[in-house]
Amino acid sequence: MEAYRVSLQAIGHLDGSRKAVLIDGSLYGRMMHLPVDSPVERDRDFLIEYMDVYSKLLDACRREDVLLIGVSKDS
Repeated sequence: MEAYRVSLQAIGHLDGSRKAVLIDGSLYGRMMHLPVDSPVERDRDFLIEYMDVYSKLLDACRREDVLLIGVSKDS
């Protein structure tokens, strides 16, 4: 989740006509699991906050015209 927060902060400092943020592509996979299927069953608030921060990152990228790229060995 910290990677998303740092990415959100970085978006405000990007300039130029072509802006991109690279993130760990495996983080996206975590987002696709519903909280009920999560191994973090005792900390469901964490999962809700994780999804909230991820959603804010996607919104910021759309609003600021930033390409969000997730890179992983299975990309």
